[in-house]
Amino acid sequence: MGFMQSYKRLDNLCRDMNGVGVTGYLQDMDSAPKGRVRVPGWDDDRRQLKHYRHLRNRIAHENDACEEDLCSPADAAWLEDFCRRILERTDPLAMYFSSGVQNGVPAVQEHVPAAPLPAQRQGRQPRDWAPELFMAAVVLAALAGLVFLGAHIAVTFF
Repeated sequence: MGFMQSYKRLDNLCRDMNGVGVTGYLQDMDSAPKGRVRVPGWDDDRRQLKHYRHLRNRIAHENDACEEDLCSPADAAWLEDFCRRILERTDPLAMYFSSGVQNGVPAVQEHVPAAPLPAQRQGRQPRDWAPELFMAAVVLAALAGLVFLGAHIAVTFF
Protein backbone atom coordinates (compact mmCIF):
# COMPACT_ATOMS: atom_id res chain seq x y z
CA MET A 1 0.00 0.00 0.00
CA GLY A 2 1.37 3.45 -0.89
CA PHE A 3 1.94 6.38 1.41
CA MET A 4 -1.21 8.32 0.47
CA GLN A 5 -3.43 5.24 0.80
CA SER A 6 -1.93 4.48 4.21
CA TYR A 7 -2.31 8.10 5.31
CA LYS A 8 -5.96 8.19 4.20
CA ARG A 9 -6.61 4.98 6.11
CA LEU A 10 -5.05 6.46 9.27
CA ASP A 11 -6.88 9.77 8.79
CA ASN A 12 -10.23 7.99 8.44
CA LEU A 13 -9.53 5.84 11.49
CA CYS A 14 -8.70 8.95 13.53
CA ARG A 15 -11.79 10.70 12.12
CA ASP A 16 -13.92 7.79 13.37
CA MET A 17 -12.48 8.38 16.85
CA ASN A 18 -12.46 12.17 17.09
CA GLY A 19 -14.46 13.56 14.18
CA VAL A 20 -11.44 15.40 12.75
CA GLY A 21 -8.64 13.05 11.64
CA VAL A 22 -4.89 13.03 12.20
CA THR A 23 -4.96 16.73 13.08
CA GLY A 24 -7.51 15.99 15.79
CA TYR A 25 -5.39 13.13 17.11
CA LEU A 26 -2.45 15.54 17.39
CA GLN A 27 -4.65 18.13 19.12
CA ASP A 28 -5.80 15.48 21.58
CA MET A 29 -2.17 14.55 22.25
CA ASP A 30 -1.34 18.23 22.82
CA SER A 31 -4.20 18.55 25.32
CA ALA A 32 -3.22 15.44 27.32
CA PRO A 33 -1.28 16.64 30.36
CA LYS A 34 1.83 14.59 31.10
CA GLY A 35 1.34 12.29 28.12
CA ARG A 36 5.04 12.42 27.36
CA VAL A 37 5.79 11.34 30.95
CA ARG A 38 3.23 8.54 31.16
CA VAL A 39 3.57 6.97 27.71
CA PRO A 40 6.89 5.71 26.34
CA GLY A 41 7.52 6.94 22.80
CA TRP A 42 4.91 9.72 23.06
CA ASP A 43 7.19 12.41 21.59
CA ASP A 44 8.47 10.15 18.80
CA ASP A 45 4.95 9.22 17.70
CA ARG A 46 3.81 12.85 17.85
CA ARG A 47 6.82 13.97 15.81
CA GLN A 48 6.23 11.25 13.19
CA LEU A 49 2.51 12.06 12.89
CA LYS A 50 3.31 15.75 12.38
CA HIS A 51 5.96 14.88 9.79
CA TYR A 52 3.61 12.60 7.85
CA ARG A 53 0.79 15.14 7.99
CA HIS A 54 3.22 17.70 6.54
CA LEU A 55 4.25 15.26 3.77
CA ARG A 56 0.62 14.54 2.95
CA ASN A 57 -0.14 18.26 2.72
CA ARG A 58 2.85 18.84 0.44
CA ILE A 59 1.81 15.99 -1.88
CA ALA A 60 -1.79 17.19 -1.93
CA HIS A 61 -1.15 20.91 -2.40
CA GLU A 62 2.26 21.55 -3.99
CA ASN A 63 2.51 21.33 -7.77
CA ASP A 64 5.90 19.63 -7.93
CA ALA A 65 5.61 17.38 -4.87
CA CYS A 66 4.96 13.72 -5.53
CA GLU A 67 4.75 10.67 -3.34
CA GLU A 68 7.51 8.80 -5.18
CA ASP A 69 10.06 11.56 -4.48
CA LEU A 70 9.12 12.33 -0.86
CA CYS A 71 8.16 8.96 0.63
CA SER A 72 9.60 5.50 1.03
CA PRO A 73 7.88 2.17 1.65
CA ALA A 74 9.04 2.51 5.27
CA ASP A 75 6.85 5.61 5.65
CA ALA A 76 3.75 3.72 4.52
CA ALA A 77 4.73 0.82 6.80
CA TRP A 78 4.96 3.18 9.81
CA LEU A 79 1.48 4.55 9.06
CA GLU A 80 0.05 1.03 8.72
CA ASP A 81 1.69 0.02 12.00
CA PHE A 82 0.18 3.06 13.72
CA CYS A 83 -3.26 2.05 12.39
CA ARG A 84 -2.70 -1.41 13.86
CA ARG A 85 -1.71 0.14 17.19
CA ILE A 86 -4.91 2.20 17.26
CA LEU A 87 -7.02 -0.88 16.56
CA GLU A 88 -5.18 -2.82 19.27
CA ARG A 89 -5.42 0.13 21.68
CA THR A 90 -1.65 0.39 22.04
CA ASP A 91 -1.40 3.86 20.48
CA PRO A 92 -0.29 6.80 22.66
CA LEU A 93 -3.77 8.13 23.49
CA ALA A 94 -5.17 4.69 24.30
CA MET A 95 -2.22 3.99 26.56
CA TYR A 96 -2.59 7.41 28.18
CA PHE A 97 -6.24 6.81 29.00
CA SER A 98 -5.83 3.17 30.05
CA SER A 99 -6.10 2.32 33.72
CA GLY A 100 -3.35 0.95 35.92
CA VAL A 101 0.27 1.78 36.51
CA GLN A 102 2.76 1.95 33.67
CA ASN A 103 6.48 2.23 34.32
CA GLY A 104 5.85 3.07 37.96
CA VAL A 105 3.70 6.10 37.13
CA PRO A 106 -0.06 5.90 37.77
CA ALA A 107 -1.96 6.36 34.54
CA VAL A 108 -5.23 8.21 34.22
CA GLN A 109 -8.12 5.91 35.04
CA GLU A 110 -10.22 4.95 32.04
CA HIS A 111 -13.54 6.74 31.93
CA VAL A 112 -15.91 8.36 29.50
CA PRO A 113 -15.02 12.06 29.45
CA ALA A 114 -17.76 14.41 30.59
CA ALA A 115 -16.98 16.73 27.70
CA PRO A 116 -15.71 15.84 24.25
CA LEU A 117 -12.02 16.15 23.52
CA PRO A 118 -10.96 19.48 21.96
CA ALA A 119 -10.69 17.98 18.50
CA GLN A 120 -14.29 16.76 18.71
CA ARG A 121 -15.53 20.22 19.67
CA GLN A 122 -13.64 21.90 16.84
CA GLY A 123 -14.33 19.33 14.15
CA ARG A 124 -18.09 19.13 14.31
CA GLN A 125 -20.40 21.84 13.11
CA PRO A 126 -23.47 22.74 15.18
CA ARG A 127 -26.64 21.29 13.76
CA ASP A 128 -29.05 23.63 12.00
CA TRP A 129 -32.50 22.85 13.41
CA ALA A 130 -34.37 25.48 11.36
CA PRO A 131 -35.61 23.10 8.59
CA GLU A 132 -36.91 20.56 11.11
CA LEU A 133 -38.61 23.25 13.20
CA PHE A 134 -40.20 24.77 10.10
CA MET A 135 -41.58 21.37 9.00
CA ALA A 136 -42.92 20.71 12.50
CA ALA A 137 -44.71 24.08 12.46
CA VAL A 138 -46.23 23.32 9.03
CA VAL A 139 -47.44 19.90 10.19
CA LEU A 140 -48.93 21.36 13.39
CA ALA A 141 -50.66 24.12 11.41
CA ALA A 142 -52.10 21.55 8.99
CA LEU A 143 -53.35 19.40 11.88
CA ALA A 144 -54.90 22.42 13.59
CA GLY A 145 -56.58 23.35 10.31
CA LEU A 146 -57.98 19.83 9.94
CA VAL A 147 -59.30 19.85 13.51
CA PHE A 148 -60.91 23.26 12.98
CA LEU A 149 -62.37 22.16 9.63
CA GLY A 150 -63.67 18.93 11.18
CA ALA A 151 -65.32 20.84 14.03
CA HIS A 152 -66.85 23.31 11.56
CA ILE A 153 -68.23 20.49 9.38
CA ALA A 154 -69.62 18.67 12.42
CA VAL A 155 -71.43 21.80 13.60
CA THR A 156 -72.76 22.56 10.10
CA PHE A 157 -74.13 19.09 9.32
CA PHE A 158 -75.26 17.90 12.71
